[in-house]
Amino acid sequence: MSERVIDRYGFVREGEHIIVVLPAYNAIIPFRVRSVDNKETHWINYGPVPYQFSGYPQGVIPGSQSTSGFKFSDVTGMLTGEQSTDMFYHKKEDLLIHAYIDIRPHLFRIYREIPTGTKQTRYLRTVTFTTTVGQNTSLFGYTVGVVEQFFFPNFHIDWFIHNATNMDLKTNVMIKYAEYTVEIPRDPEFIFNLMLRKYPAYWYTLPIQTKFTEMDRLFSEIYDMEMIPFYKTYEKERALREIPEKIKKAKI
Repeated sequence: MSERVIDRYGFVREGEHIIVVLPAYNAIIPFRVRSVDNKETHWINYGPVPYQFSGYPQGVIPGSQSTSGFKFSDVTGMLTGEQSTDMFYHKKEDLLIHAYIDIRPHLFRIYREIPTGTKQTRYLRTVTFTTTVGQNTSLFGYTVGVVEQFFFPNFHIDWFIHNATNMDLKTNVMIKYAEYTVEIPRDPEFIFNLMLRKYPAYWYTLPIQTKFTEMDRLFSEIYDMEMIPFYKTYEKERALREIPEKIKKAKI
């Protein structure tokens, strides 16, 4: 990725663009970063994962065991309501959180439900992973080490950890994050050219293969716009006709 687009921490610079791909919808969301609100202060030394097995200290995952779904609860003690149990949850339409979540040691198999209760990882569009202990949990659909995640307004993500070793392992989490104040670009031709990679942008694919109501509400209630289809390269005329209608009432 060009140094013009991202800084030394892996975050998008002010004035540059982000293209978020939504595979389940064959659509994209274009953003322009107006500001990085926590510039140069990106680290959270989170500590052990917020999950505790009976008879073990918090954050210790016994050998051959899986956690149930958990969220990253607030470690500052300052957040209230839903944010106290999920520090990445928010309802601000112009806020986009970009995080790299490093769960150590890099022996754990990490799964996500996006949003809570929805299993997104599939093989050949058919077989979904399971969040219970067993062969399906341990074989596919997981991440190891650092997980990059964008957090959008108004829905929760559940995390699961599987320890496939025969050792009890103590977890430690470091989080590197950026809070972006964002806006939707308004020039339809520019948006179309972003899709064609004619202009530099940071691309992120939200790993979703199943549609969900929280994403529908994100557009109808939070952004007040329609999803922008991932137009084919030869659909410029259609794109220039449709995009203005889809973004004309966007709140950001």
